[in-house]
Amino acid sequence: MSSVISPYTIRLLAMEDAAALAQLESLCFPLAWTCEQYQKLFTANAVWQDREDCLLPPMTVLGVENRDCERNLVAYLSLGIYHDAGELEIYNIAVSPVWRCSGIATKLLAMALSLAVRCKIQTAFLEVRPSNVAALTLYEKFGFTQCGRRKGYYTDTGEDALVMRCELGAVSQ
Repeated sequence: MSSVISPYTIRLLAMEDAAALAQLESLCFPLAWTCEQYQKLFTANAVWQDREDCLLPPMTVLGVENRDCERNLVAYLSLGIYHDAGELEIYNIAVSPVWRCSGIATKLLAMALSLAVRCKIQTAFLEVRPSNVAALTLYEKFGFTQCGRRKGYYTDTGEDALVMRCELGAVSQ
């Protein structure tokens, strides 16, 4: 599965992308996942068998590549799909600092939610720092609303996490 968003390509990432993912993650987050953690994630997906109603594995990572860039992985979105519950959880959206404010995160989130709707997923959840105004603005644009708060969720700062929810029937495809 891949989609071209000129000049970018979005594709489903796999084991061979673990090192590039970890490198990008370290540029974007203070508590970055390691290459080994991504390898475990992709190993867990190895037992996944495509379903007629959904081609996305339970632990999905969509990556955005730019072939004109030395480090061609410029963004990613990771999510967990809980098929039986009809839910997904967005874990991270990361865009390389050089490529921020270019609309990549918006396009990546739109694609992920559209694919989820096609997989008959009804509800999306995520946690976000209240101080992350850019992320909050993006999520609200897609119809996410606050449904909870996790006290002291982020161990690096002790900051709370806002729990946000989106009913995907309301998301336009």
